[in-house]
Amino acid sequence: MRKLSRTGILLLVFTLLFLTGCGTTGQTQTLSAQESRTESITATETPLSNAFVDEQPEQPKTQELIASADPVVEQISNKEVETPAKLEPLQVTVFDVGQADCILIRVGEHSALIDAGDIGQDYLITNYLSDAQVRKLNYLVATHPHADHIGSMSAVIRDMENIGTVLMPGVVHTTDTFERLLDAIEEKDLSVTIPEAGEVFELGAASLQVLAPNKDSYEDINNYSLVLRLTYGQVGFLLTGDAEDVSESEQLAENYILDVDVLKVGHHGSGSSTTRSYLNAISPKFAAISVGVDNTYGHPDATVMEILNEAGCTVYRTDKDGTITFTTDGVDIEVETNKAQETLETPTESASFTTPEPQASIAKASTQYIGNINSNIFHVQSCGTLPAEKNRVYFEMREEAISANYRPCKKCHP
Repeated sequence: MRKLSRTGILLLVFTLLFLTGCGTTGQTQTLSAQESRTESITATETPLSNAFVDEQPEQPKTQELIASADPVVEQISNKEVETPAKLEPLQVTVFDVGQADCILIRVGEHSALIDAGDIGQDYLITNYLSDAQVRKLNYLVATHPHADHIGSMSAVIRDMENIGTVLMPGVVHTTDTFERLLDAIEEKDLSVTIPEAGEVFELGAASLQVLAPNKDSYEDINNYSLVLRLTYGQVGFLLTGDAEDVSESEQLAENYILDVDVLKVGHHGSGSSTTRSYLNAISPKFAAISVGVDNTYGHPDATVMEILNEAGCTVYRTDKDGTITFTTDGVDIEVETNKAQETLETPTESASFTTPEPQASIAKASTQYIGNINSNIFHVQSCGTLPAEKNRVYFEMREEAISANYRPCKKCHP
């Protein structure tokens, strides 16, 4: 485990600006650990330089956090065990954030947020967390620096009362979004931990083991994704970011324990991820795909869906099911979706958490403009082409929408 101090972050930002110029966006910069900070960049993507890393204690301190209790809908038993020792509820919520990723883990007073949606989803993400009564995080994880995973992470950092540890892979990305994230980290005086494959982070009675990346350099930035195995009692989750077949092969070669109950499907269901050999090693009972409605990428890929179906895996998709919540006591798994919640007449009372309702959480009386999180187009309230409620983001001012990289609708001309 390596930690990037506040000074290291400032040096990193300065180096990026010096090497690329203030106007450069959308490119991945790589810094070789063998080169000095003043030497030029020789590859497209490489890890952060050790020059930016300060030695600090190996394990992050656990923060005192807030828990809540509310209904759960649908119960599915996935284990055949003898008189199991059940634990307090752990909840993994895959938020409906369109063609992006945002996952919240909660157990008791401990919380972790894996990714934070896309650009322009600041209100959506912070309201999700507010409705879930999460004001403090043990871990904030940026699986990799693409905008659909860190787009609203700077807003989360500024909104949270306390963040224990920021985890991210050792690669930088010369985009405005990544630089805004570094600015927010510096403002809150947070340090960045660059975990190593095999390292384990405790989250209350649960544990997060890092399974990837397993190399220092990749051609595709997706393969820098932090892949995390969440273990709680006898139940396992695999959270894969956008890791592709290259990363999957390396995990298999390292002989990591991949067998889990729930898989967060890699790269929004892209055909570049979720190979048959990888899925055979995982053998999940459930899968969750974070994907946008009618997205232009054609996700999830038909072959990936075929592979999941052949494996007998029950698949949940945010484009069809909305926000998906898995709750477990370490033995059984309960699944809740927006769709199930809407059709349930009498919710079952239990000591668990409530999945946030995005429709109710983001409406504002002062709203003037409505954006579509999938198309990045914003409209006036009276436009006849408004997106579905779950795909909306709200802006009070036109300038706010423009600054969030939303384009005006050509029909209503906001």
